[in-house]
Parts: sequence; C-alpha cells; structure tokens
Amino acid sequence: MKNLFFISLLFINLNSTAQKINKIEVHSIPLSIETSYNIPCSANFDKVFSSSLVIKKITRSDTLSNIESLLNRFTSQKINSIDVRGQLIIFYQHKTQQICFDRFGDFCKDGKYFNNMQLFEFLKRNRLISSFDDL
Repeated sequence: MKNLFFISLLFINLNSTAQKINKIEVHSIPLSIETSYNIPCSANFDKVFSSSLVIKKITRSDTLSNIESLLNRFTSQKINSIDVRGQLIIFYQHKTQQICFDRFGDFCKDGKYFNNMQLFEFLKRNRLISSFDDL
C-alpha cells in the first residue's frame, strides 16, 4: 500500500512539472542573407542582425500545439555548430527556452545539435520565418 502511495505521488509530481507553452517568439532574418562568418547560437542574435531582424509572436493555441508536437521530433546530428538564422524563444509558465536554427533545418537546443525538417517546414509554410521563396 505504501508503494502505491509513493507511485501515485511520483505520477502527480511528473504531471505537474510538464509545462505548457504560453507563447513563442520567432526571431529570424531572411534565410537568403549571407554573412562572412558563421553566427553561433551563443551570439547576441538580435544585436548582430538588428537591421534585418523580424520578430513574430505566436499565441494562437492551435499553432502552439502544432509546434509543441513538432518539438518532439528532433533527430540527433553529428555536427558541432550551425550558422544561425533564427531563434525560437519558448515561454513556459516558469521558464524560457531558446532553440536556434539555421537555413537548412538544423537546430541547436541545450548545446546539442539536431535536425527537424518538419518543424522547419512548418515555420516556413506558416510564414513564421522568411524562406528563399519569399524574395
């Protein structure tokens, strides 16, 4: 009986720590912009690209739900850097997460590199980032 009680408490605790996304900001530049050096995820992206930066705020629940489901589809990449062209800034109730992306669908999250073409294409299709086709 004691074990069942502790398992129940653990389940309740795990469910309460799963945070819902409140909003997402997409900070990006047109994917066609060339630079003379790679922009790392650690750079102050907004400052580096202040003249061409576009910020889109996502608060619609259906769009947030779509992005949240796509955030679970990252596949690990054997790369050690990306040339950043945008950032997803994800606002949860008690924390904020930053995920950088390049022009090819590669992402940097928590210092690790991933690919997620489904998320990247969703962002382009919904005009949350400027694709090459928009020029």
